[in-house]
Amino acid sequence: MDSVPSFEKESTTNEVAVKIRKDRNQDVLGSIRRARNVQLCFLVDCTCSMYPHIDTIRTSIGEILKKLIDDRAPQAGVDTTRIAQSMELAFVAYRDIGDKTEVLQFTNAEKFKAFTSGLRAEGGGIDLTKDVFGGLEKALNLSWSDEYGTKVIFHICDYPAHGNEYNSGVRDSYPGGDPTGLTARTLFLQLREKGIQYYFGKLTNHTDVMIKKFSEEYGEAITVFDVMDVETIKTAVIDSVSLEVSTSVSSS
Repeated sequence: MDSVPSFEKESTTNEVAVKIRKDRNQDVLGSIRRARNVQLCFLVDCTCSMYPHIDTIRTSIGEILKKLIDDRAPQAGVDTTRIAQSMELAFVAYRDIGDKTEVLQFTNAEKFKAFTSGLRAEGGGIDLTKDVFGGLEKALNLSWSDEYGTKVIFHICDYPAHGNEYNSGVRDSYPGGDPTGLTARTLFLQLREKGIQYYFGKLTNHTDVMIKKFSEEYGEAITVFDVMDVETIKTAVIDSVSLEVSTSVSSS
């Protein structure tokens, strides 16, 4: 049987190599596109103690959306650089054990703004600790999708989770921890598995012990932002999402 000429073998090898390169480039481009697809969940304590902050959070959300997904033409003196190519937004308003938790599944900006406009600070029980773990579990059970390469939970609260190991001695009706058996270890393990990045918006020093403990379970120091006013909340959320988009693109 006649052997295949060497130049034909070379040609076939080159075609295979070119195809592999094209496929690899397509994979990389696909990963980069997914990196600019963002799912952002606001996890917010909405108990009575948060009353002074709810309006501030609501106002800042409008500013955040303009910066993250505004696709208007550039205007003089206005920065309208679009950070996210595609964005879905969710909101988990948690309170305390026995109180109502309100959940908005991932949706568009208009439905998100309509939901947040109706938020109220209520409930919270007689103690100061909150159902942080219940809220975080609800956030983890949202419809996170692999089509979105950047996934972020931004958590804002003024008091810590139930359990002595998470607070600095504030009044707690459940000093032994979450009464349903939820733990920071299992919740943050799920965060890792789902590829979700967690950022924290700090309002008081009462959450310092909790965040230190969360960092241990997370496996790295959690980035904490002071969020006492509209401008600092806006900057904190935009910076965290921008960082994750950049990191995802670089990894791709």
